[in-house]
Amino acid sequence: TEPDYYIMALVCIVTSLLCFHLAFIEPIGKFIGKHRHNFFVELTDAIGLSIFCVLGVDATRETVGAGVIPLILVFGGFITGVGGGMLRDICSAQIPSIFRKDIYLIPAVLGSTLYVLTYPHWPHLLAVCVASALIMSIRLLAYFFKWNMPVHKQGNE
Repeated sequence: TEPDYYIMALVCIVTSLLCFHLAFIEPIGKFIGKHRHNFFVELTDAIGLSIFCVLGVDATRETVGAGVIPLILVFGGFITGVGGGMLRDICSAQIPSIFRKDIYLIPAVLGSTLYVLTYPHWPHLLAVCVASALIMSIRLLAYFFKWNMPVHKQGNE
């Protein structure tokens, strides 16, 4: 395997530890203190989603080969990321996040798209880290600010 993935894993670990230590900053600490369990579940979910999206793009590129339509690479990325989350939710007897009002598919599509657009032009590690950071940031901001997708309300019609 490529050493870039080991470096990315190390960056994710450092990011997780940094987020844990940010809990000592007053407003962030109050929020995390109230929602400690949920925050760490969301943090690890955001990390997993970002890694699986990037690996999905790479796996699709390696499988399909050169000259593939970029849309196929984006599709491979977000399907891998979202599919992993769905399996996790199904195995824990929950409704998958993508079928709830959570912001889940949007960061996966945006991060996969960013990675597909940057990996030919940037160093591999930089493209991986920037795309992963985008996905993690959107997921964590959505959790922190309680952003949700609109939900159709069924009425008596």
